[in-house]
Amino acid sequence: MIKCKPIRSGKQTAAMIITFALLALLTGILATYGLSMGIPLIVGRLSFGVVLSVALYYMIKYTLADIEYELSADTLSIIKIVGRKRTVMGALDLKMSVDLVDKDEFKKNKEKYGKIARNFNYRQNPFGGGAVYVFTFSDQTYSIDFEPNEPFIKLLKEAIERNKTEE
Repeated sequence: MIKCKPIRSGKQTAAMIITFALLALLTGILATYGLSMGIPLIVGRLSFGVVLSVALYYMIKYTLADIEYELSADTLSIIKIVGRKRTVMGALDLKMSVDLVDKDEFKKNKEKYGKIARNFNYRQNPFGGGAVYVFTFSDQTYSIDFEPNEPFIKLLKEAIERNKTEE
């Protein structure tokens, strides 16, 4: 079994924390002093609550949770790690594979794969490159946006080819 754990970008995490802190500060001011500015109190409080909820979601997703990719002979597994808890988010049979491409190449040639029923985001960092794994399940096409390193991509492509020839 081969494992790959993407490296978290400290700059992206810091930028996200600063952005949400500023948004929370601004909406907090709006919630407090909005009435004197002619803005209904409910709008200020609601916007503050929305910013805090979204900030909490992204903080958990991109700072507290770690993602790990595992490759066995015929399965790609995606595991989410929060503290000591490991949750398998997906275990995909490589026989369902359509393609494994660079994220930028996927964006350029998206119509090549037809309608994508759903894109799953299993990235460690919110921005940047990565790869897209396209697969079919129940006559629908899905994609997974993830960020494995180059050796893992090479081994995954080899495993995909090996499983396609076994069909």
